[in-house]
Amino acid sequence: MPKKYPSLKKIHTTRDLRGEVYKILRKGITSGELEPGMRLKEVDLVERLGVSRTPIREALNQLSREGLVEITPRRGAFVKPWGKQEVLEVLLLREVLEGLAGRLAATNMADEEIQVLEELMKDYERGKMEYSEADRLFHETIVNACGMERLRELIWNLYDSLQMKKILALSFNEQKRIRESIREHRRIIRALRSRDEDKVEQAIRDNFRKTRSVIERI
Repeated sequence: MPKKYPSLKKIHTTRDLRGEVYKILRKGITSGELEPGMRLKEVDLVERLGVSRTPIREALNQLSREGLVEITPRRGAFVKPWGKQEVLEVLLLREVLEGLAGRLAATNMADEEIQVLEELMKDYERGKMEYSEADRLFHETIVNACGMERLRELIWNLYDSLQMKKILALSFNEQKRIRESIREHRRIIRALRSRDEDKVEQAIRDNFRKTRSVIERI
């Protein structure tokens, strides 16, 4: 593996080699250090990480199941590029899963946590952060309040890709869409304050539907 990928360092433990290889490769992919379309040659990974082919093959298979790696017979494994269709599919999955997370958060979130959501919108309006960052933290706060670890993992595994984040950021290129999104987020906040599970889920799902419609036009 080329020297220009410093995140891929030799593994010095003998415990759970598959897990260690998986974590290293996943971090390289989601950070963008292992670029879309790059071939992940087993022989290079063996030399770079200092492990046998078996844990590398197992880690690549797991990453393939997560949609981060594409394995082609007789060609090998490649970092999977994300196109618009993949992003739209992930947004649909997130719509359903985060709608459920919102239902759970409606009864779990403390008033102080709901106020954090409002402050995120105000911080953007005050010029303290980019809107894509405010949006990410907004959804992260709600998901973290759902109280279901497995659900949180499912959602962040879907989102945790630099390619995904870049395409999502494109949906906030226009001020008109940002203003609409702020209104949608404040509707979510009002629903959370009312502790109405149905309204929270509907408001979150509507927000994702609007985002999908914007990306469809890109």
